[in-house]
Amino acid sequence: MGIAIGGRNGFYPTMRDRIGAMYGGTEKVGAGGMFTAGLFAGMTGYFLASPLLQVKTQMQVEAGKLSAEGLYLTGARVGLAPTYSGSFDAFSKLASSGYASGGLVGGIQSLWRGAGVIVGRGAAVSSSQLCAYDMTKTVLKDRGFQDGPLLHFIASQVGAVCCTTFSMPLDIVLTVYTSAQTLGGERKILYGSGGPLKCASAMFRNDGPLVFFRGWVPAFMRISPTTTSSFFLYEQLRRLVGIGYLD
Repeated sequence: MGIAIGGRNGFYPTMRDRIGAMYGGTEKVGAGGMFTAGLFAGMTGYFLASPLLQVKTQMQVEAGKLSAEGLYLTGARVGLAPTYSGSFDAFSKLASSGYASGGLVGGIQSLWRGAGVIVGRGAAVSSSQLCAYDMTKTVLKDRGFQDGPLLHFIASQVGAVCCTTFSMPLDIVLTVYTSAQTLGGERKILYGSGGPLKCASAMFRNDGPLVFFRGWVPAFMRISPTTTSSFFLYEQLRRLVGIGYLD
């Protein structure tokens, strides 16, 4: 998250202002420019973080209670030993398995497997969240709101609603696709044998369009405090280092 969110928040103001400069504008860019800047900033940050996000998912999907012999008593791999002993072991094994079958390119492909969904999700999250946050601040400041913690809180909640709605489909596809690789069996054949688009198509055929928004409320309850705290810290850090609040 340090790489993904820190990267996208760092790239966003520069990309937004560059977009404005490309079109010769002297005023702050509108919603379209904010959305585009958030899109590319998110793509960059989440692409760099993709291998780490994959390691996180692979380790979480097989989590369960271990016996004294080191075998799973619960979870998706009951009766089997953990595939990975830790985060660094997971990173190493994922890279090694790809390298063994395809050399350096295979190792890179293994680490960035599913990166298209991760980058797409990051772009959807960032474009919707940053655009909604920045645009809300702009509109409310024009109506007399003082730039400060209260304004940051209100804008972050608008950003959280937009972020949850835009990211849910990609988030669910990412979870189903990456977990299918570990769970194996019929689930791997159905959801993990092709690419993310094939996985999304299978989900749509089997469960309908609402499957992509299943769990919206708990997702919002998770994203809302994260969005609020991250934007609050982001704004305060900008102020502390002397570049001021996001304008």
